[in-house]
Amino acid sequence: DAYFVALAAAIVPAGLWADRVGRRKFFLGGTSVFLVASVLCAAAPGWEVLVGARALQALGGAVMVSTSLALIMLQFGDDKRASAVGLWGAAAAVAAAAGPPLGGLLVDSGSWRWIFLVNIPIGLFVLYGARNLPESRDPEAKGRPDLLGAVEIALGLGAIALALTRVPEWGWGSPRFFTFVLAGLSLITHVWIRSEKHPQPVFDHSMVCERNFAAGTAGTALFAVAFFGVLLVNVLFLTSVWGYSELRAGLSIFPSPIVAAICAGPAGILADRIGHRWVIVAGTVIYAAGAFLNSQMGAD
Repeated sequence: DAYFVALAAAIVPAGLWADRVGRRKFFLGGTSVFLVASVLCAAAPGWEVLVGARALQALGGAVMVSTSLALIMLQFGDDKRASAVGLWGAAAAVAAAAGPPLGGLLVDSGSWRWIFLVNIPIGLFVLYGARNLPESRDPEAKGRPDLLGAVEIALGLGAIALALTRVPEWGWGSPRFFTFVLAGLSLITHVWIRSEKHPQPVFDHSMVCERNFAAGTAGTALFAVAFFGVLLVNVLFLTSVWGYSELRAGLSIFPSPIVAAICAGPAGILADRIGHRWVIVAGTVIYAAGAFLNSQMGAD
């Protein structure tokens, strides 16, 4: 939760700063922060340091996500961008496919600390490969990003995440649950209002109020809830109900991201030809059908 809360709060300001400072320079800096934070995670003497290091890791991750896609988009014209994004997604899917079995192998054969140390050679390879990327900036990017708004977003999302994770202990109707949820919503609402007048806001109202962008963003958020929810429940089911080891559970999940990696590239090409909407709708329907079939199966 510390990782994703910090990532969500930092990703927009990171993109805005990259537009001013330089996307390649910012990408290299974000990758370096991610590597340093990975070392801190691996060396953490307790959970407090580990959670803090994960939040720092997310700041580097926010820079990497926002700038990597921007750097890719600049290399392709409108007719090739969907294919490029498809390949970008395929690379992420391959990483997701390798993650669970590799993580399970590292935990089974060594220590959880190796999960973070394995980032080091990959990150150094990325730094080496990215050094020759062309630099790009947005000459119209002016003013500083709303850093206070980003902090408020982090606190607001953190409060809501805390309330949800404490539900088994506090209960849905407890005063503490409602206090943290209302505090989180209040902070996020304040940032929304603040963004109306800030020159570089966290929420760009002109973008958020554009129908296609708003619908696409809302759909992505809902899909992410379903995707990460299913992923977590699958791991818990395999390890807790069926008693699988971490390695066996990772190997059992392996086919899903492999199929995603195979389909991502062709899906981008298809979207270039027939339009994005039909590909998105078809993919969502297929995913929902798979989740529904899973829900109808018994524990055996």
